[in-house]
This record gives sequence, C-alpha cells and structure tokens, in this order.
Amino acid sequence: PKSPLDIARDGGMDRNPIATAETEQLMLNTLELLILSLMTAEGTERQKRVESYTLHLQRKTLTADIARYLEDNLGQKILLSDISRHVSYSPTSIKRIFREETGCSIMQYVTDLRVARAKALLLHPMPITEVAALVGFETVNYFSTVFKKQTGMTPTEWRQNATEEERKKR
Repeated sequence: PKSPLDIARDGGMDRNPIATAETEQLMLNTLELLILSLMTAEGTERQKRVESYTLHLQRKTLTADIARYLEDNLGQKILLSDISRHVSYSPTSIKRIFREETGCSIMQYVTDLRVARAKALLLHPMPITEVAALVGFETVNYFSTVFKKQTGMTPTEWRQNATEEERKKR
C-alpha cells in the first residue's frame, strides 16, 4: 500500500465526489495557512540571523571605538562618563558590552594599556615620574604599585632587567 505522500507525489489523487464545496474551501484555506506559517517561520529565522549578525557587528564596532578612545586618551584621567559621551551609549551598556567582547573590564584594559606603554617608555632614559605621568598615573607611588602587581617588578627593576637584556643581545 502506498502512503498518502506517495499518492500526492505520483499525482494519484482524485477529487472526492461526495466532498462539498465548503469542505474543499476549508482544505484550501488550511493549506494556505500552513504555507504562510512556514514562509513566516523561515522569514523570521532569517531575520533573526540578520539581526543577530548586525548586533554582533555593532558590538564589535563599539568595542573598537572604546579601545581607540582609551588608547588616544591614555595619558589623561579616563572617566566612564567621558567614554559614554564619546560613544553615545549608557555607562552600564558600555561596561557590559566591553566585558562581554574583551573578557575584561574597561578599567583593567586601561591598566594593561598603561603598563604596556610604560614598559616601552622605560626603555628610554627618562625619569620614572615622567613615565608615570605620560601613561596617566597621578602619582609615581601608585604607578609603581600597579606596575609591580602587573609585572612582578618595580619600574626601576624592570628597566634594569630590560637594559641588561638589551646589552646581552648586542
């Protein structure tokens, strides 16, 4: 025996001679509703994927804008309200999105940037107080504390170690 799908595919369906016009119309309406719901579900899923991708791009762009702002203003006092104004998002949103995209908080990111830039500056013969000021630390003591926490060495120790490494390379 053939299944109903085999019969429909093979074209072996005949009109029921005792079916009323109302029954046929009901079947037609039901089929149309089924087709419309399938089309709507397909369109909805596609739209969700497009919206999701668009949101992903917006979040990546926002994160890049925040990172660029932080890098450009590293030597200054950076406030969340200033970042918020710059990117036109609420402070709560930028904190959440930045953490979700980078895996760290904005302030941790700033600290990492400052220490990385300080390492580069410490390779040059300039006072540590000047390095601290150039990377945005208000006091040299706080700079030393943060630097040591990040690197395991004070800025002076790091500079000496880096200078010795350079001499060994030559």
